Amino acid sequence: MTLFVSLIFAEAFTEKLKNTPLPDSSLVNIRGRIRDLQYGEGDMIKYVVIGEWKCYVNNISMADAFKTGDIVLIKGTETPIAPPENPGDFDSFKYELSKGIRHIVFTESAEVLKPSTFNIVSHFEILNHKMSEALIKKAPVSGSTVSTILLGDKRNLPENRKDLFSYVSLSFFLVISGLHVSFLSALLLKLLKSITGSCKVSLIMTVVLIILYGLLTGFTVSVKRAVIMYLIRALAEFLNKNYDTMSALSFAGTLELISNPFSVYSISFIYSYSAVFIIAFFYSYVQPDIPKEYFRNRLFLLLRLPLFMMLFMPAVSLLLSSEFSFAGMLINIILSFITMPLLILGIVLLILSNLNLTGLTLYFDFIEGLLIKLIDAMCLAGSKLNILRTTGMPGIINIILYSFTAFMAVLMLKKRFLRLSLLIMAVSLNLLTHRFFMGPVITFLSVGQGDSCVIQTGKRSALIIDTGSTSKKKPGEYILIPYLKYRGIDTIEKVFLSHGDMDHVGGVLELIGKDYSGIDIKEIIFPDVGFNEAFNDISEVSKEKGIRIRKIHRGDSLHNNRFNIECLWPEKSKIETCNDNSMVLLVNITKDTKVLFTGDIGAEAEAGLKLSYINGIDILKVAHHGSKYSTSEEFLERIKPEIAVISCGVNNYGHPAKETLQRLQGFTEDIFITKDKGALVFHINDQRFFTGTRKLGTTSEAGDV
Repeated sequence: MTLFVSLIFAEAFTEKLKNTPLPDSSLVNIRGRIRDLQYGEGDMIKYVVIGEWKCYVNNISMADAFKTGDIVLIKGTETPIAPPENPGDFDSFKYELSKGIRHIVFTESAEVLKPSTFNIVSHFEILNHKMSEALIKKAPVSGSTVSTILLGDKRNLPENRKDLFSYVSLSFFLVISGLHVSFLSALLLKLLKSITGSCKVSLIMTVVLIILYGLLTGFTVSVKRAVIMYLIRALAEFLNKNYDTMSALSFAGTLELISNPFSVYSISFIYSYSAVFIIAFFYSYVQPDIPKEYFRNRLFLLLRLPLFMMLFMPAVSLLLSSEFSFAGMLINIILSFITMPLLILGIVLLILSNLNLTGLTLYFDFIEGLLIKLIDAMCLAGSKLNILRTTGMPGIINIILYSFTAFMAVLMLKKRFLRLSLLIMAVSLNLLTHRFFMGPVITFLSVGQGDSCVIQTGKRSALIIDTGSTSKKKPGEYILIPYLKYRGIDTIEKVFLSHGDMDHVGGVLELIGKDYSGIDIKEIIFPDVGFNEAFNDISEVSKEKGIRIRKIHRGDSLHNNRFNIECLWPEKSKIETCNDNSMVLLVNITKDTKVLFTGDIGAEAEAGLKLSYINGIDILKVAHHGSKYSTSEEFLERIKPEIAVISCGVNNYGHPAKETLQRLQGFTEDIFITKDKGALVFHINDQRFFTGTRKLGTTSEAGDV
């Protein structure tokens, strides 16, 4: 009930905020007590949190003097937190809300008005930071990973390892999870029992140590849940009462949601509570009905819980991140035997490194490093098993069919039809991951000041036209790849780059070069003109990755049974790529749907296009982000577009120009601008229609196209 009420409240509140226009950046003065802080590189603090304000202080020289509990005065520029603009985007709006943050400020000056005399949280934060720095410095092989697992310090975790674990759905192993707290509490209790000889004394000491550990790691959502549940368990043992996992989980969840209803948006909250709920449900309501003779089979004993988890966790993972690897579930079975020695060695390493025992630290670092390399090797092997990996946000049909069959699988298991239950489980997972392809989908992504369009041509295949942005950081990694995962696309048949400016090619190297993205690119196509430096760099990296390179010019065409693409411009030339040498493509997706992509060409190049055989254009990607020097009236008269799409962000160039908009309005009423609407999605089937993602302060429109 608490979860339901929190979800309704959070959604209503978020909806209200989304209907509030985004404020312009403005100067603000914030006075208050620091309730949280995050370290950046070295001893410098990255940001502090004061009430609902998150204040970045990276460049402030005195930032390292801040402590939690200090009363400070911060002056800076407030930047609005925008909701996601593209399908698959990370929702920083809801993420910050789940942390109790509604405002972002980039600090220009800061002053400590009243230092904190004593703040236990501050002392533990400083202790965590110092312990982490010592561990990373003195244990070069495994220190960064151990620091992540035991102290929650991800600053020095290798990006490649993070991506690898994410690719095989084992990201939870690289955070301080409830699983780690459970292992540590069991280890501490056993150790203290052997020392004290008293169950009750060792139980009390374990409770105290686990609470201190929670303070040391900042009481993240999953740690808080594990600590509360352990406290309830310890109290039940102390009073000789029965412990019920479901009740303890409900109590912990209720406390979390009462303290912060927006925790329902926290991925950590959803993963942590979902996993424990599934485990508790299995042991409390399913396992008692399984025939006892099955438990004589060691393989069944080993696999019974992982198989049950495999029925439900893929759905949680796909709904939250649009990707899941069944290889991770298999690796997790082996990890269950490695985790305890890994944590024991990690604790020993943490203690030795902070006691400056260099020789012993290096010895245990070597052993811990071997275990981590073993886990890396298993993850690497799992990453090769692409058949066990799936991507894509499940549709409503998938969810309905999956829910029904998953319920039937559990019912059959409770009725002791084990083989039938396993068969239905397989069917259920297939229904969850199956992609229903209803026809091509054209998505003009909202990349700020730039251009990028994805045309989905099959269940898991697509074409991409341009990948750039000059106003958004890493558009390939943060916009394109998440969108492709969201749509379940893992094969890019062709990437067309209209010309070499960064607002058109800026994200392609991230798309090509990022390890463990799960995206297979077949071919990259440039205009057949003189190469610039950007094209040369892209060509070199592409060849290293085994991606074909092709150059096309006017008169060339590419086609298969799903699409037909004609290159209308440029003429073959040795002149270095520039706006008027942009690639112009006429894309025929179906017999009745023609889309014209015009790059950044101006009126002179428009006049040179041979368009006499084209009887109208369904969708025009307006040239040069709506510049007044493009999209002439003569050009529009020749193509007569039904729909015009302008891709641009907030800019100083005057894009889109009033003159361009006025010319377009003479030919069509359907003019869509990514700056205002977010990503523009066109579903091409028997009845074409348009949907736009919703941005703060705008209303999404839908209608026949």
